[in-house]
Amino acid sequence: MKNQANSSYVLFVILLTIPLSGVGVDLYAPALPAMAIAFGVSPAVIKLTISTYLIGICLGQFISGTLSDCFGRKPLQWFGSGLFIVSSLLAAGSFNMTLMLCCRFLQGFSSGSMSAAARSQVPDLFSKERIKHIASYLALAWGIGPIVAPWIGGYLQYYIGWRACFYFYALYGALLFGLVSLLKESIQQKTPLNIVLLVKNYKTVLRHPQFMGALVILGVMYVVLVLFGIAGPFIIQVTYHLSAVVYGYLALFVGAAYLSGALTGKYFHRVAEHVRLQHTMIVMIILSVIIGILSLFIHRVILYVVYVFIINFCVGLIYPVCFALSMSLFREMSGIASAVTGFGIMFIAGLVSVIAGCIHVTMVYQVILIYLVLVMVCLLLYWAVLKSHFMGELR
Repeated sequence: MKNQANSSYVLFVILLTIPLSGVGVDLYAPALPAMAIAFGVSPAVIKLTISTYLIGICLGQFISGTLSDCFGRKPLQWFGSGLFIVSSLLAAGSFNMTLMLCCRFLQGFSSGSMSAAARSQVPDLFSKERIKHIASYLALAWGIGPIVAPWIGGYLQYYIGWRACFYFYALYGALLFGLVSLLKESIQQKTPLNIVLLVKNYKTVLRHPQFMGALVILGVMYVVLVLFGIAGPFIIQVTYHLSAVVYGYLALFVGAAYLSGALTGKYFHRVAEHVRLQHTMIVMIILSVIIGILSLFIHRVILYVVYVFIINFCVGLIYPVCFALSMSLFREMSGIASAVTGFGIMFIAGLVSVIAGCIHVTMVYQVILIYLVLVMVCLLLYWAVLKSHFMGELR
């Protein structure tokens, strides 16, 4: 009973930690236009606060995931939550872009440290079959951030100002710090810090085609989800001249799509995974072509919002499948697998966000074209690598 209670508490802490990576972008997204004015910089420059955050997550997950196999999960979670509190408070008090970018990097690094260590606990405590069910819960928890965070951030920005968003981050970090203090270490046998062994394990993970295929799809699908947070505030508030609060409500609606898709996917367990992945991506491509053409003639914000809602719903169907696959392939070196997964997802997201930040997107059809290219990349990768794996499982 004690082990079961400990597993339940650990899972509770994991479910609170997982949304942090997304909340780190979604909560302050409504404040981006106001921050650009406050710092006297262009929209492209203020979007670098997203890029540096994602780069920080990359490194944080890479380092923390690797070290958690050697030193345990709890110390890395403790370190991450403490650093997140400090960097959030520094960001709230920053008055120049250099300091803000440094703080955002540290926020990302600490968030990545917590996330990688938290994900590594799942294979420590649960069986391979149980992981498939838990992956759905993790996907749902991760989906709560895009729903609630922009709504909260919109009100914080409208009534208090952009600095309130970063004070909120500090409170979130303090909550996690307290909860982590009560955790028990989940790893049963720690791996010695041996460089040769680490290199060997990394080679094993990186040379696994199905793992890498699932990883790239996860990274691209994450970009699809955060794209509304990158381009949405400027399209909603600048192109359509709506307020940050309106953006917050629209982001709440759009964010609910991913959660709805993940919930719907739980009831599609009898549908073969390869069928769900392939058909969902084909629907996303067809929808992008249709709405892209319509957006050239219909200039309504509702068209853009409904399109993103359906796209995010589809991502909710895809993400848990690939996420469960990435977690279940390397149970004996879950820390390294978690490090590669987290680093890969955020590296792809950070790279694409830098590119997207350099592109001045003001029209809906431009955003839809980006969505279309991303989904086509995922479908081609699925056909090339993952389809054979899922078909093999059916045999």
